[in-house]
Parts: sequence; structure tokens; C-alpha cells
Amino acid sequence: MRVYTIEEASQLVPFLERTFEGIFALNTKIKMVSRDIDNLISIWGNEIFEKSNVDNEYYKEKTKQREQLIREMASEVQKIQDMGCIVKDVDVGLVDFHYDNYGELVFLCWKFGEKEILYWHPMSQGYRNRRSVDELLAMRKRTP
Repeated sequence: MRVYTIEEASQLVPFLERTFEGIFALNTKIKMVSRDIDNLISIWGNEIFEKSNVDNEYYKEKTKQREQLIREMASEVQKIQDMGCIVKDVDVGLVDFHYDNYGELVFLCWKFGEKEILYWHPMSQGYRNRRSVDELLAMRKRTP
């Protein structure tokens, strides 16, 4: 487990932005291909799985395409996680970083579009309970 400082986590923001732009594009493609697959199943029902069905090959092609896109997206997510970051949400681009707050581990929190690390939250809580990093820094200054 990697523990970050606020500065170290903020230095990763440009990398996270670039990586999430790719993840978002892949996620959009996955959703489009999944809709195509769902439409085929909706039209044909279980007949789509039969080799004699006129759209069976197209269905197989779309299924393989989706599997490949999912592998590509997982690879991009893994690049972030290999750095000790925790990807929380690929739809909005949400990442947490472990941070040592005087022996208590908390999460620094970044969301796509933020230009630096601005928020944190206790590990037992999530994004909805995030608070300003300024508050965290102020708490640190008061602690001897």
C-alpha cells in the first residue's frame, strides 16, 4: 500500500486526467456495443445464439469487441492502481489515495476535472462525506 502526501497525489493529476480521458472513451464504446448486443437479444431472443441465425455472427463479433474493450479499460485502470491509487468510479473519474493523518489512514480524494487534490474523507466514509484538504491541513497545524 502506497501512502501519499497531498503534493505527491497532486503531481499525479495530469496523468490521471489523460488516463481517464481514455477510460471515458473506452467506457462509451463499451456502452454502445452493449446496447447493440442488447438490441440483438431483444429482437431475436435466444435464437441469436443459434448458428443458423442471420445475426449470429454479428452478435459474436459484437461480443468479442466488447470483451476486447473491457480488457483495454481494465488495463488503463490497472495503470492507476499500480501506482497505489484506488479507482472508485470509472464513470465520473474518482480516485482515492491513502494519506497518513498522524497515524490515522484517511483518503485523499480526486475527481476528474479537479486540477489538484482538494478533498479528503475518512476511510469508513465515501465521496459524499468528503471535506476540504484545507480543513485537514488546519487540523495538522493544531496537533503538536
